[in-house]
Amino acid sequence: LSEQIGTLLYNRMLYEEIKNKAEGLEKLMRIIINVSSLVKEKDIIDKALNESVKKLFNDSKGVIILFEENMLIIKSAVGYEKSIVGKEIPVSSVAGWVCRNRKNLMIRDKTKIKFFNEKYENEYFENKGIFVPIISEGRVKGVICITRKENNYTREDLYFLSILENNIGGIIARTKLYEDMKKDYINTIYSLAAAVDAKDHYTHGHSTTVMKYSTKIAEKMRLSEEEIENIKYAALLHDIGKIGISEAIINK
Repeated sequence: LSEQIGTLLYNRMLYEEIKNKAEGLEKLMRIIINVSSLVKEKDIIDKALNESVKKLFNDSKGVIILFEENMLIIKSAVGYEKSIVGKEIPVSSVAGWVCRNRKNLMIRDKTKIKFFNEKYENEYFENKGIFVPIISEGRVKGVICITRKENNYTREDLYFLSILENNIGGIIARTKLYEDMKKDYINTIYSLAAAVDAKDHYTHGHSTTVMKYSTKIAEKMRLSEEEIENIKYAALLHDIGKIGISEAIINK
């Protein structure tokens, strides 16, 4: 009878464990779906961090630290009383160790970690923490850290965070492609505007001037970022029809 009871209790424990993991994965997939529709890196890291702290990791705070000109800088933070975005973190730190070694890290007591940099990391790192390097296109872009004062994180928590990071890295890589395409698109527009101005020396630089005034007016009207961008490109191309008109007519 005791063996049967033991087996039933063990099966119940396994069931609860699998159920919790399934619920966690469901929340994680919702976060990834919400983030995948974004096209700006800042929006991606802010949304991913904010939702994961709220939905996956109880009583936690979090930061995303990215490389910028060989420095580690806090780019996003959730759960802190004052803003710590923009703070620099030296490479000689827990975050730096995770980036250099490309390894996940689970910490149960920060005071026992020899590479913990008290001067710089006390502000964002509570006593317990999980760190995962953010890797995009094979390169380490930074690190995501979830932290709290009490209650150790589990291997399951680290597993969830590593899945989230893997997807963030892929989404960021996609946004880079989008940004490259956008730059090519903008360069094409500027080239067309330059070709228009070259047709009519009298109004040389006119398209750029119209763009500057139009953009400033749109900003003063507090139009959306998308509307301002559309107005900017439309202003540059407002005389595009001149390309197909004879210079003899334009300069008459």
